[in-house]
Amino acid sequence: LTGFVVGTAFLHFGLEEDAYVNYSLDPAELPLLSQSISALNFDLEQEFTFGLEALLAGFEAKARKRGGKRGPTT
Repeated sequence: LTGFVVGTAFLHFGLEEDAYVNYSLDPAELPLLSQSISALNFDLEQEFTFGLEALLAGFEAKARKRGGKRGPTT
């Protein structure tokens, strides 16, 4: 959970817009892939909300499965 939040904050505050695309792809080498990813209109806030809700739902399901018991499970 911490890694998810910190990673998302880094994307939001630590990089210029679309830097995640430019950082990992060289548009000269992969022009069609680069264009396709840029056309996705990545919405960081929407992706963060989706990811956070998925994580929390997973934690809730695991807690229900354990019957409210705390601590690591085997």
